[in-house]
Amino acid sequence: MTDSPMGGEGEAAEPDGLYAPDIKPHSVEKHGVIERYAQLFVTATRRFWQCRMYLDLFAGAGMATVTNTGEVVPTSPLIALRCVPQFDRFIFCDADPRCVDALRERVRRAFPAAAGRVDFILGDSNDAVPEVFRRMPPYSKGHRVLTLCVVDPFGMRNLRFETIRRLNARFMDFLVLIPDSMDAGRGPNPEYYLRPDIGVVDAFLGDPNWRERWAEWKRDRNPAYKYRHFGRFVAERFAAAMSTLKHRDVLPADMKQIRQSGNRSPLYKLALFSKSRLAARLFKAARAEDPELDLGF
Repeated sequence: MTDSPMGGEGEAAEPDGLYAPDIKPHSVEKHGVIERYAQLFVTATRRFWQCRMYLDLFAGAGMATVTNTGEVVPTSPLIALRCVPQFDRFIFCDADPRCVDALRERVRRAFPAAAGRVDFILGDSNDAVPEVFRRMPPYSKGHRVLTLCVVDPFGMRNLRFETIRRLNARFMDFLVLIPDSMDAGRGPNPEYYLRPDIGVVDAFLGDPNWRERWAEWKRDRNPAYKYRHFGRFVAERFAAAMSTLKHRDVLPADMKQIRQSGNRSPLYKLALFSKSRLAARLFKAARAEDPELDLGF
């Protein structure tokens, strides 16, 4: 066990009296993948980029309480702050003022030396792109800036693909939660999302014509598995949309499947989108729980 008040990977932290929203046990596995990838990312890029940024669009409070156990565990912002070597800059966005206030205080207490390198943005991350750009350091030939953007929405309605498209104007890799089974393919959701007056999937995929693509996609598939099919369709179409932004092709097999801790039914996928071949290699190691990858330099 670590002596850090933040805890090590998968370990409980010391409660600090600040707001710590509830999460399910499977979220601990998700944060483990984020931690391993962030550590590999910041290690692999340290010699080639003068500034490595960490951007979290749905940052939360920095700590959360695991339901059923009551354990308090660190979440993505504090996980990123404790990486060694360190990221050079951080931007944390969240729409909940309770989360932003708690996260700000946790950073002040646990990482005082980093306070001048951390920015907080309160509000819908889909509307925050101009503010994110204002707070990012400028890019130049002598000061190359690379960003790891973690995108962890509660569901498809929380993310517009246009947000990703706009952020992609900078050098940026995206680690995205795709809520395929817990949202897109859950219960009656396919029929609901197919309604022409419901634009959730349109915005999430950045494609107003996705219904026609879905009709074609499912034509040769067993209709008994329509919910599973719809979740897979959304994951594949999101990856295809990322390819239009010049990111390397990502297949469902390249994603990390997160499952419920009890019955192990699928919930969502974590996918890494990058223009770098090395990034894909790093994510393969992170999802395989192999943080000791030999980087070769």
